[in-house]
Amino acid sequence: MRLFKEVLFISVSAVAINLMGCEGISTNSANPASAHVANQPTAQSSVRALTKEEIDLCTGRNDLATIERSTAFRLSGDMRPIWIVTGKISNSCSYDLKDVKIRITAYRKKHVEDILDTADFTIDNVPAYSARGYRREVQLMIQQGQFEWTYDEVAATSDTRGK
Repeated sequence: MRLFKEVLFISVSAVAINLMGCEGISTNSANPASAHVANQPTAQSSVRALTKEEIDLCTGRNDLATIERSTAFRLSGDMRPIWIVTGKISNSCSYDLKDVKIRITAYRKKHVEDILDTADFTIDNVPAYSARGYRREVQLMIQQGQFEWTYDEVAATSDTRGK
């Protein structure tokens, strides 16, 4: 038991020291500012919103996306039924995609112009040259079997720092 307490104390101390950082410690007392140079960012962050054309160029279509009714329901607030959307998004560009906003549009069967409801969700990060699966809950006022749906990536940002 005593060994466990000692290991726990050492672990907690190591985490606390790591969280505090070592900015106040300098091995060069003649020039303490030189110890801080390594902590300065080396590249400017260039986060920017992507155009729709850039998003379409980078992301791949996923014909295997699915939507199904959830058994969960809300007791207050937005009372629309909960649906589970699953799929995959790929990024064929040389930079990471951040905050990719996907819009689900449900419409009446065989009547694309008759939109029943829409829902948005965000995928935080899709690394360059990779794919990422997702499973999200959305709320849509639609009835099972009486709608068709589509999705589109409508917004995203990129951080091309160091690229």
